[in-house]
Amino acid sequence: MTPRGAPRRPPAERIDAEIDNCGPLAHTLSNLSPHHLRPVPQIGTKFTLVLAPTLSLDGTPEDPAYDQSGKESLADSYEYVMYGKVFKKQDENEGGIRRSAVTISFGGLLMQLKADPKNLQDVDIDNRLYVLIRKIS
Repeated sequence: MTPRGAPRRPPAERIDAEIDNCGPLAHTLSNLSPHHLRPVPQIGTKFTLVLAPTLSLDGTPEDPAYDQSGKESLADSYEYVMYGKVFKKQDENEGGIRRSAVTISFGGLLMQLKADPKNLQDVDIDNRLYVLIRKIS
């Protein structure tokens, strides 16, 4: 229940998308609220979605302290960045096609990715990941 006068979080949009390089049946099903991808993506909109364990350009693990140095990071190349935790991973076999499904929580917003298992083999439960999104067209 929201206390009287407290701002409400706007409802999250649901985006169903097909991922070009993950196979014909791979898709993203998310409850992300892509405020920086306004207007809400329409059918045919293309975007890049990246999962990364760190924002460091050289891939080194991050210091747990907030970095205020202003140094260049992976986030500089994307429009929308969130940090979350993988809480569910399962393998599926639908119609003879094997896929892995990974569910990531971003502070209450959920994203589920389904793809060929080889594309999600390095993603495990309790991993902390960034999702970075940039519109292409």
